[in-house]
Amino acid sequence: MRLPNIQELNTAQKLEAEFILFIIIICIGSYILHYVEYLSYFDAFYFSVITLASIWYGDIVPHTMIGKIVVMFYALVWLPLF
Repeated sequence: MRLPNIQELNTAQKLEAEFILFIIIICIGSYILHYVEYLSYFDAFYFSVITLASIWYGDIVPHTMIGKIVVMFYALVWLPLF
């Protein structure tokens, strides 16, 4: 079975692929933040969504240096995909 080229996909398929990528990035980021910042899974998921949506309420912020580095990398990876 061959995977289709991006040019071969219609608009609905492209949106579906982007949505799946969005969910994967949020899940991976939430999992990493759960262990690095000792957040609950819900708080880590909430922080990931708020960060990727560029809202940045500021109610949850990274406190450790490694957490800050992870969030910077997380945001930089997301920006070109957005």
